[in-house]
Amino acid sequence: NISHLLLEMPYGVPPNGAQADSDPDDPTDGLQTNDARWLGAVRYPDGEGVRMEFVGNSINFANGRAGIMHCERKIGFEDATDETIVKCTMISEDTLDFGYPNITFLNNEQGCYPGTMIAFNHTAANVNAGVSAVQHYPEIGYSPIIRLKEGDGYVARLAGSYERWGDYFGLQTDYADHSRVFRAGLYGT
Repeated sequence: NISHLLLEMPYGVPPNGAQADSDPDDPTDGLQTNDARWLGAVRYPDGEGVRMEFVGNSINFANGRAGIMHCERKIGFEDATDETIVKCTMISEDTLDFGYPNITFLNNEQGCYPGTMIAFNHTAANVNAGVSAVQHYPEIGYSPIIRLKEGDGYVARLAGSYERWGDYFGLQTDYADHSRVFRAGLYGT
């Protein structure tokens, strides 16, 4: 069966991520974010139903920065009043650009499901490209954003005005220990 879902907030193509060598007057300069596609998803049992969460690049219309769109949908829950509407949140900061997220489930050591981890690249004109993460608990909310790896310099690999900052971000729960997550991201050297 195929059906459509409606997001409760708009998303769109994000701007390039700023770097120390980015020209603020040239919107084509910086770390290229490319598009607003969905890049990762997870589906898991949760009580009487199933929960689906997914993440992708988006512009944050409130501050004009590159952010992470995180959406979740409950399926088969008694309190799911309209199962065609998808709850969404913009993960963003006024001083950073975020890009290329991924998501995985995160389990505590007792075998209970507490939520998901969302990890992504970060950058700014005064912050070298690195890797950040946030935990999401469906009934509680988000943890503070944690910078997992700070960059040592800005990214300068390609000729021209823009650079790439990792089109894909690897994130995977360790099946031997569900409280651990492995990640692969990009940082400037």
